[in-house]
Amino acid sequence: MSRLPLALITPTPTPTPTPQAELSVSDTLLQFSAAEGDPNPTPQSLSITNIGAADLNWTATATSNGNWLSVSGGSPSLKPQQTTELMVSVNISGLSASNTLYEGVITISAPNAKGSPKNVRVTLLLINAPDKLEFVIDSIRVNSMNPEDDFNSFDFVIFDSDVRYQLV
Repeated sequence: MSRLPLALITPTPTPTPTPQAELSVSDTLLQFSAAEGDPNPTPQSLSITNIGAADLNWTATATSNGNWLSVSGGSPSLKPQQTTELMVSVNISGLSASNTLYEGVITISAPNAKGSPKNVRVTLLLINAPDKLEFVIDSIRVNSMNPEDDFNSFDFVIFDSDVRYQLV
């Protein structure tokens, strides 16, 4: 039996893995609510993090019926372990109050990155404007048994079966 000299047997080298970017998003659902006629709800932030070992280039797009949803901000390129903040906004003008949610999606895509794309569901509850309460008081009479009571300022409270109104 012949043996080859050890110098002729060489192990196959293990390839070094190529570093890869990896996309991570802080939320999978953002919820907004407003009443018809109110100003737009406050924008909400959404964090994007590169949890990988290579640079991450990404884009974000907002999709909704009626174009009430938008996304802005953030650095379009992230180094490994770097985070950026996006602002997600809704515009309620032209929308009608509904018993069902308005729904949209923010899609964050990063070509060649692990975990891409990520979808963030966005809901908007738009309710009817509340009825306004208006009443007029012609006069108020305040009685006290103590002559030292100060009636220059006081709270006036009206109780109605389930509602409490306070005038200051």
